[in-house]
Amino acid sequence: MGFAWEGDARRVLEVFPKRFGKYGWTLPPDKTRRVPFRRPTNRPARSLGVTADQPGVFDLRGFRHDGGRSRSGTWVVKRKTAPDRFRRAVRTIARWCRRFGHQPLTDQHRTRWQKLRGPFTDDGIPCTGKALQRFR
Repeated sequence: MGFAWEGDARRVLEVFPKRFGKYGWTLPPDKTRRVPFRRPTNRPARSLGVTADQPGVFDLRGFRHDGGRSRSGTWVVKRKTAPDRFRRAVRTIARWCRRFGHQPLTDQHRTRWQKLRGPFTDDGIPCTGKALQRFR
């Protein structure tokens, strides 16, 4: 969940465990935390040196979340494919190519196209276009 005000985030974080407890559920404390996003000012671009340990940057469900500016100039939470997930996908395709490189080209093409279609439908969200093109 994203909040514009820190006080709102604190209140929800206090109430959530109680509400989950009502149904017998628990929130894992190692996966539940507040991540402070700061609106970018005149800071340098952090394109390659971003780590998930920096404030305002975290990995969740295969995507790296970070604050940034949209094309229109408004502040948004940007998502891009997490580096470890991207490497794993490329490695999997490379293994498949080595294993099935002896098949006829039409069969290889059909199967590779199916394997590419999955990430484009699953990961095809705003801000992930560059990673998808690199994967293709």
